[in-house]
Amino acid sequence: MKKLGAPYNNYAVDRHGNVWSHHVGKTWRKLKPSKQINGYWHVVFSLRGCRRSLSVHRLILEAFVGPCPIGMECRHLNGDSDDNRLLNLQWGSHRENEKDRMDQGRTPRGIKQHLAKLTEIQVLEIKSALRIGQTRSVELAHRFGVASCTIAHIKHGRSWGWLKDKDAQVSTMLEEEDPEEEEEL
Repeated sequence: MKKLGAPYNNYAVDRHGNVWSHHVGKTWRKLKPSKQINGYWHVVFSLRGCRRSLSVHRLILEAFVGPCPIGMECRHLNGDSDDNRLLNLQWGSHRENEKDRMDQGRTPRGIKQHLAKLTEIQVLEIKSALRIGQTRSVELAHRFGVASCTIAHIKHGRSWGWLKDKDAQVSTMLEEEDPEEEEEL
């Protein structure tokens, strides 16, 4: 257990992600954290009659590693915001944190992203048309009901850049596997 510095002298944390409180004449008591709307665990400290909510993961890192360096944030290495053990926490850049999210599959992409206007198959059609050069971007935008800048973002890999041509072959194979749909029409 490691005591926190001023002004939180009556509090401590351990390597397992627990936060403890100690008041004069009493024994150490484990605090019960609450999960905030952002998905992270917080504890409430009382200082001179004022209550302050602090995130558990930051308290653990600050106590054992040191203050958060400028431009850094807390990373949960295994992607589980419920896991506040010291071995799962590390200071890192926002870019590193976002890369962790992508690598762990926690960032919605493609049609899983709630604002998506195109399906993967449509994007592959657009990429194919752009590669062949048979259709202008403005025409593609009109055909698929999106802005021309959306087509430009797809063309330059700023949107849907993770969807590669090998995926086009798989999608084509999937479309060809279901000939019954065409017969029913």
